[in-house]
Amino acid sequence: MISKTAPKLKLKWAFGYPDGTSAFGQPTVVAGRIFVGTDTGFVYSLDAATGCVYWSFQSKAGVRNAMTLGPLQAPAGSSTRYAVFFGDLKSNAYALDAQTG
Repeated sequence: MISKTAPKLKLKWAFGYPDGTSAFGQPTVVAGRIFVGTDTGFVYSLDAATGCVYWSFQSKAGVRNAMTLGPLQAPAGSSTRYAVFFGDLKSNAYALDAQTG
């Protein structure tokens, strides 16, 4: 059943994957960012409010899984930083700084 308000929804923003033909993994939304991988191997960190790209990273092969985020070990007294974890189709595993890529 479609909600009565659904026809009133308006597109806020859209993002096209450059040279991409398909996307498999679900986007991961954390702290106002969207993390997503593509069939071309690019991983993007997008602003959830605007769709603007914070950073992108080219892996060695396509990415089909959703991104997982987790804390990195930090020296005592420093602020906690987070990493984005994912794998590619060539069995490479990656951990990128979620803030900077």
